Parts: sequence; C-alpha cells; structure tokens
Amino acid sequence: EYAQPVLIPSNSSIKLAEVKFPQLKEEEKENVFYWVKLWEEGKLLSKGRYFFTTFGRINFPQAKVRYEVVEEERGYKVRLKTDVFAWFVRISGVDEATLSDNYFDLFPEEEKEVFLTGISKEDVKKLSVEWNNR
Repeated sequence: EYAQPVLIPSNSSIKLAEVKFPQLKEEEKENVFYWVKLWEEGKLLSKGRYFFTTFGRINFPQAKVRYEVVEEERGYKVRLKTDVFAWFVRISGVDEATLSDNYFDLFPEEEKEVFLTGISKEDVKKLSVEWNNR
C-alpha cells in the first residue's frame, strides 16, 4: 500500500505516479489484473481496475457474493459482500424499483450498499443478485 498527500488544483490533473507492469506472457495475462483506489482523508474518491486482455479471455476466480436486504423507512437497502473480485454484479427481478446503483464490480473486503425505492415488500422477494464469475 502506498500513500502520499498531494494537492491538485480544481479542473486540472497531474501525474502522481507511474506504474510499471511486469512483462507478462500472453497466457499469464488471462490470470492477472490490477485494481486501484484513490483515497482522501479516509474517504474513497474513486476506484478502478485494469485488465491485461479482453474480457472473454480472463480467468476470473469464482466469486461468492453474499447479500442481505434490510427494510428502511423509505425503501430497502441491499448490502453486498464478496470473497474475491466479482465482475459485473447486478440486481435484477425488481423492474419497478429505482436503484441507487446497479451493474458494478465488487471488491473483496468491501461492503456495497444499494438503495431501492418504489418497490413493495412482495416484490422484494423476487430480487436476485447476479454476477459474471459465478
């Protein structure tokens, strides 16, 4: 883990670091990817991932996404966690609901919360969570 305080003026960008990726053989590129996170004062500003080959060739480990649905005052909250990187996670079966987020990657040791509104208690039972590396 690498951390260094920086000041970036508004509406600008600066190069903070350069990452030298190792030289990988073609078959190795199918088993490796990097993910990065940008933090400010303990708050996650952005995260991303970099793959070395096309999506169809990546050998993702099989993920186990766990989730729970909690009723709240204005709707429902879905809490999601995974044991390994889960690619292209999506909540389905709730067509009438408004979701705060959908179609995202889920990283291990993180908890993702998605809020649902405009859905009945009966329709919540139809909710399902899917991801590509099952």
